[in-house]
Amino acid sequence: MRSTLLMTIEILLTEFAFANDQLTREGVELIRKSASETKSEFLELEKVYKIPGLNKGFYKKWTPDGEKVSRDARLLEMALRKFNEDTKELKEDDTGGDYAFGVDEGLKDSIKKLSERDKMRLLLQQLSGPSDYGQHGSDYSAIPTTKDENDVGSACDLSSSSCDPLSRYREINGECNNVKIPSLGKTNTAFRRLFPDNILYEDDIGAPRLTSKLPNNYKMLLPNPRFISKRVHQNKEQKRIPQKTVTHILMQFGQFLDHDITLTAEPELECCSEELVNNSRCFNIRLNYNDMVDMPTDPIHLYSFPNKIQTCIAFSRSDPACGTGLLSDQKAARQQINSLTAFVDASNVYGNHVKIAKALRRKKDRDTWKFPGLLEVNKGNFKDLPTREQVGLDGEFHPEEKSFLIAGDMRCVEHPGLISMHALWMNEHNRIATNLWRVKDLRVHLKEVFGNDRDKKDEFIYQETRRIISAQMQKVTYGEFLPLVLGPDLMDEFDLNIDKPSQYDSTVDPTIFNEFATVSFRFGHTLVSSLFGRIKSRERKVKNLSSGLYSLEEVFFKEEKTRCVNITCANKNDAQSSFCTNTTCKDWTEDVLYGLIHMPAENNDLFLNNNLVDSLFLVKELHDQSSVERKKTAESSDLASRNIQRGRDHGLPGYNTFRTKVPGSTLKDLNTFGLTYCEDCMQLTEDNTIFCNPMLLPDRECEQCLEFENFVALAKASQDLNLSKASNVISCNQCLKRKCGALCLPNHSADVTKCSSCFQKQIVAIHSCDDVYRENKFVEEKCACKVCMDENAEKARKLSEDDLGIKIEDFIRVSEPYCWHLDSIDPFTGTLAEISVKGGLQGPTNARLMALQFHNLKKGDRYFFTHKFTKKSEEERGLKGKVRDYVMRQSVASVLCNNLKSYQMNKRQKWRMQMKNNPFLIDSKWLKCSDILENSDADFRKIAREILRGVGTKNLLDECTTDQDCEKKYKSPDYHCMNSRCFLSHARCYTTEDCQDSKICENGFCLEQLHPLCIQENCTQRWEKCTIFSENVICTCMYSKGSPPNCPTTP
Repeated sequence: MRSTLLMTIEILLTEFAFANDQLTREGVELIRKSASETKSEFLELEKVYKIPGLNKGFYKKWTPDGEKVSRDARLLEMALRKFNEDTKELKEDDTGGDYAFGVDEGLKDSIKKLSERDKMRLLLQQLSGPSDYGQHGSDYSAIPTTKDENDVGSACDLSSSSCDPLSRYREINGECNNVKIPSLGKTNTAFRRLFPDNILYEDDIGAPRLTSKLPNNYKMLLPNPRFISKRVHQNKEQKRIPQKTVTHILMQFGQFLDHDITLTAEPELECCSEELVNNSRCFNIRLNYNDMVDMPTDPIHLYSFPNKIQTCIAFSRSDPACGTGLLSDQKAARQQINSLTAFVDASNVYGNHVKIAKALRRKKDRDTWKFPGLLEVNKGNFKDLPTREQVGLDGEFHPEEKSFLIAGDMRCVEHPGLISMHALWMNEHNRIATNLWRVKDLRVHLKEVFGNDRDKKDEFIYQETRRIISAQMQKVTYGEFLPLVLGPDLMDEFDLNIDKPSQYDSTVDPTIFNEFATVSFRFGHTLVSSLFGRIKSRERKVKNLSSGLYSLEEVFFKEEKTRCVNITCANKNDAQSSFCTNTTCKDWTEDVLYGLIHMPAENNDLFLNNNLVDSLFLVKELHDQSSVERKKTAESSDLASRNIQRGRDHGLPGYNTFRTKVPGSTLKDLNTFGLTYCEDCMQLTEDNTIFCNPMLLPDRECEQCLEFENFVALAKASQDLNLSKASNVISCNQCLKRKCGALCLPNHSADVTKCSSCFQKQIVAIHSCDDVYRENKFVEEKCACKVCMDENAEKARKLSEDDLGIKIEDFIRVSEPYCWHLDSIDPFTGTLAEISVKGGLQGPTNARLMALQFHNLKKGDRYFFTHKFTKKSEEERGLKGKVRDYVMRQSVASVLCNNLKSYQMNKRQKWRMQMKNNPFLIDSKWLKCSDILENSDADFRKIAREILRGVGTKNLLDECTTDQDCEKKYKSPDYHCMNSRCFLSHARCYTTEDCQDSKICENGFCLEQLHPLCIQENCTQRWEKCTIFSENVICTCMYSKGSPPNCPTTP
């Protein structure tokens, strides 16, 4: 399926409104005038968004082209509206409007005949740059445009691309992966829709979804996202519910992977500010007493600074893709932009734009840099990521953040766990590039081909290493991560296993599904723990983690928490200098990674930890608020609320559509279970829209308080060791905290009189349905709502969890805040409630959607590493033989072991380092790194040989063309030339029967037959001697006393 954006632009550039493609000169001038005025007005408006105090610069989701595409899509939208306003009178009857007075009839007729698509095409041409129209008469198809990519408006001009189908390397922006449709999977193109017939914008075009449909054409307002977050996604007991299967590093790799394939373009504005609160780019989450319960004690309400009254969670709308959301046609409804390449290609390491990719490469002082093809490292600590300033990109960010670390994805600085994962893969690139360059024959070859051109050598090593790193990312994703997330059945059903060669399919569209990026792959937010660990020990499993723990809420975008600078490194050119390693903190990224391995992830359930739902990014907001020119107030945010609101912003359908329409789903429509929505819980707004009144909904925690006679009875139970852990005591205390404040909790010095009064008035009197309280009209309405809620809950408890696909109590928890109107349940909330598939971490809806997406990313990626490498046009560009075999032997454990250099050990002691055989699994066995690397180490000579064969140049590793070459080189007539290599043989033969001493006949020569164990251990080179002793392989050098890989190749 072709992407919506591609089809839309194709329509704009090929459809014509009328047969002769003619528009009068006046019409051309009118279009030019509208475009010119729009551009001027638009650029003035854009200046507002650049004001430091009006954007969250620390969370700038920035790519060079992404900003342009977002900008120009909005410009096109604004220009179309302006043109329609300018020509409105021309569409009226002949007598109406001042504009129509004296206007040429030909102009009126031609304007009337223009469709919306024609207008967009014409405006797109004008917005792309200034032009001279006089010489082109009335043929609007001949209106010239500029191609300067920096011109405002030019980013929406998707002209056709010229692709080299034989290119060995990926384009950095993902273009030309599919030769037939070059834009598939490219950066800054629109997400696909898995449910294109179920796009539910409020106006069917692009306005955020606000309501869901009720019978008889009524609509119900969707509940406040913050209310849903508090009722459904917060673990009220605030206790960790650890995973029993996977570790925290699986979560961290999942976030790292997500930042390789999805980045929804949006501006992250200060949308709660007076200047922007009503801006069309904002879709804020309101915190008010109509939509919320317990506002006075809401943590977000209280955490804001300096006024302690936050009434709004800032939320910026995702920017539209070019040419979408402008027509009264659902097929042209608003689509969102993926700023990244769709492919698992390590763009989070290398970037997705030439500007970023070049900046991240080692370039300065290259004459003193020993190894080419490396990525830039931190000048203060050569194991860390470089800073924005060090790579020359600091001008794109706020001056105070120029010392922030940087990688291929700008979000790398969110927290230390993510930074550590980025640093790991940066170091893995540099390790492989260094080892390739150490192969002498490869250096000789590059000198022969490129002479002294260091830039070309650098490019060659960089690109070949990038191929390997991208493949390793795919290996870990498909070989280790996905099996644990999806389970074995879906891995088989969607052909996601990599244990056999695969085949590219050019008809498969790898474009990321909107539903995947906005809902399903956000399941990982439930796995994030509020606590991270730093482990210094490398020799054994650490049981007591308390000393190295830190809280996530304290480190969001806190640059000083990850700064590790040795001032003696200033102006040093030689990266190998021992002076440029800060011994006090140089291993901090390794400590964090070891902490991730030791700790379990949070349980895959409905809950997000409180750091994410009550204090998201608050610590950074407080830091920036201290700088007056940046922010007036510091505001907290809520990740669950944002996820819910993002789905509505994108016009996604409800959970019920997801569960029934995802391919292969067997889940039933929720409306078939005989449950009805609760009208007694609904009321009318001032504009006659129905809403589910949160004030009327039963508060299940507060209902637990009715079991206690009064506040004093609760306090006694809370202080009793035998009773304090009872569920009713815990729940009632949570209610008490919300209604009366934390000072009434047992561990505080409570004002008994004040707390007793609050307990009676705010809890008992409102939540009890005893006759004495029902004289209050509000209580009477609340109790009527409770009757319906309780009836539905009882009906639900009689359902089969197997049929429902959701644990019953979770189903009740999710349904009640929506007044049991099941079509209103947001997809993020509903999918998390499902029972996980066998062997996986998610229910069938999310798991199937993810499986389909990763199937497309495998089959639709011409460069996927398990595909073949052919020289035919438009076919696979996978990895060959030795390189592919090397990648297949890599794992998370091997990447970690290869790059962890403990400060407690010298190189000779490194074999004592301990690592889990599979760091993603809690129960995985701890092994020595030497044992792990024994199965994954590479012979880079063989890899270099494979690479040189693949590039199609004369290979200097080819030893011979004739037998005489071998005889001369080895001074022995027993050496013969076969397949460009010299082999030791003693006789010619036709069959093996012609040979003696267990030799075999191969290509006409009697050759020594290698033992299978020698082949298994890669001891196969003619300069290597393989000895089998008690089923163990001893590999030594043929011509010296050393051992591989440092054997001389000649006597």
